[in-house]
Amino acid sequence: MGKAGRPPKVDHLRESFIKDIASTRSLVAKIKSVAAINPNSSTPRIHVRHAQRVVELAFMGVVASWEDFLEQVLVRYLAGAKTDSGYQPTLRMGATSGISHSYEVIMGDPKFNPYKNYIGFGSPNDVINAAKLFLDHGQPFQNVIHPKIETLKNAVRIRNRTAHSSSKCITDFVDTAKKMLGQDKLRQSYRPADLLEAKAERGFGNSAKDRGITYFEALMEMYEDLAKGIVP
Repeated sequence: MGKAGRPPKVDHLRESFIKDIASTRSLVAKIKSVAAINPNSSTPRIHVRHAQRVVELAFMGVVASWEDFLEQVLVRYLAGAKTDSGYQPTLRMGATSGISHSYEVIMGDPKFNPYKNYIGFGSPNDVINAAKLFLDHGQPFQNVIHPKIETLKNAVRIRNRTAHSSSKCITDFVDTAKKMLGQDKLRQSYRPADLLEAKAERGFGNSAKDRGITYFEALMEMYEDLAKGIVP
């Protein structure tokens, strides 16, 4: 935790998150390289369905890391953190005395314990709204996140479908997949991994389309770019 009189750092949070993305990319590449429909071959293989489950869980981990990154950066900015490049957001009120105090201010609870609880930044709208309360014009969160807000919401719906099998999660995911793919109908039992492994033909510009990257990779690139914008 940060100490009063010594503003905390934030650059390490960006680097840690980017390392998480790199590790996830590596895991997904490796698991896909050993995936096969018939795992009973001379070379040890993992069934495609099992491999897809790993892809889904890996993606879910990155979304969780992203939300933790946002929380950890915000509480440090409120405590007066400045990036190594010299960037420091303008606070609407004075800096808090440290990270623990930042949590108390954000939650409006002097007894809030970040070791036992968390803020919860699953919604990009919640992140922007929280930033607007404490940072001038909600920067840098507002300008960085808002242009990608629909894509971030789509990512949350993909994550939620991986984590839950409720009717709402299924419906939200199906609607999201149809929108991202530009299709009116999906095949039965369409899974988050099916979408993540599909070519990013829509929603990520001509660069992603021309390179033939998957939605998984397009989303990884997006998260990496956003992290660099939040901690420039």
